[in-house]
Amino acid sequence: MYPFRKILCPTDFSEPADSALQVAREMAHAMHAELLLLNVVVPVAIPVAVEIPVGAAVTPEVTLRHAREQAEQMIGAMAETLQTTGLAVRGLVVDGDPADAIVAAAEREHADLVVIATHGRTGWRRLVFGSVAEQVIRHATCPVLTIHEPRAAHTGL
Repeated sequence: MYPFRKILCPTDFSEPADSALQVAREMAHAMHAELLLLNVVVPVAIPVAVEIPVGAAVTPEVTLRHAREQAEQMIGAMAETLQTTGLAVRGLVVDGDPADAIVAAAEREHADLVVIATHGRTGWRRLVFGSVAEQVIRHATCPVLTIHEPRAAHTGL
């Protein structure tokens, strides 16, 4: 199992996720591991189709397709940038519940390690939003390294 040969790093393109990516990138470099970047597109429920000014209907399918296209572009750009540093990098975009999708991707890709950001939610925010990282830790079959968000990003709300 050690050293790690395949490192999965989920990202939601946030600052904490960037911090986790930096750690995952450094580990992948040091261990000559493949780095898998993962973004999970969460389906959004829209109760009815809404007309927008250009006349195209906004439906859950259209919204999901647009979100997936954006995520694929962003993951592709990240992977391309990291490949220029000599890393073996692949970008993955999947739909679904973030925690379930991360655990499934880790198993499907035979990841040796998941490096994931924690957003530092506490109190009512944690009760309302839950913790994707905590769910991944509980259900992943490989080790999970959590990276806390930078101190400057904490708001205390």
